Amino acid sequence: MRPITLTATGTGTTVAELPYQVINTGYQLTFSGGSATASAQYTLDDIQNTASGSVHWFNITGLAAISADAVAWLTQSPVTAVRLNVTAFTSGPVVLRILAGGYA
Repeated sequence: MRPITLTATGTGTTVAELPYQVINTGYQLTFSGGSATASAQYTLDDIQNTASGSVHWFNITGLAAISADAVAWLTQSPVTAVRLNVTAFTSGPVVLRILAGGYA
């Protein structure tokens, strides 16, 4: 899987659907950028067939309510999507990069 980059220039959410045709053994996520407070979150729900208000999002340990550069490893599987949730924004951009760790 190629790296996925989510970029935000204000408050709100940016979502990336992850390819789940193969079982991934983990993702490395890096948060960097502007002056903001944000969280990286994941879901196990099918975001294509679930109403957006019904999708359950879970904070990624180490990337919840952060305001400085950070790195985390997500081993939950099967993850169907990751989102960048910016709750406070002063300047940016704010970037979340997702890199697959390997395949089973």
